[in-house]
Amino acid sequence: MSSPSPFIVETEKESLATRLAESGRLPDNLVRLGMRRQCAQRLKDERKGGADEVFARQQAWLEGLRSSTLAVEAQVSNRQHQELPPEFFQLCL
Repeated sequence: MSSPSPFIVETEKESLATRLAESGRLPDNLVRLGMRRQCAQRLKDERKGGADEVFARQQAWLEGLRSSTLAVEAQVSNRQHQELPPEFFQLCL
């Protein structure tokens, strides 16, 4: 298993906010505000340091992608796809 992306750091507070947002308990404007803040923080984190540091983080992230599996839970994913009727896929394709 690969290590998590250096760009993604989830705190307990963020996890609670995510759960509340995904449960529909927060108003949309508050969810959007949180998303904008997360995006701004991620961009700030990705741009930290000089060009060499940014390049090194990008390379580490790419290496993590190259060495990770395509589907972590392939059997679960396959079951979920099998639950959908064939007509769904015909409409999508």
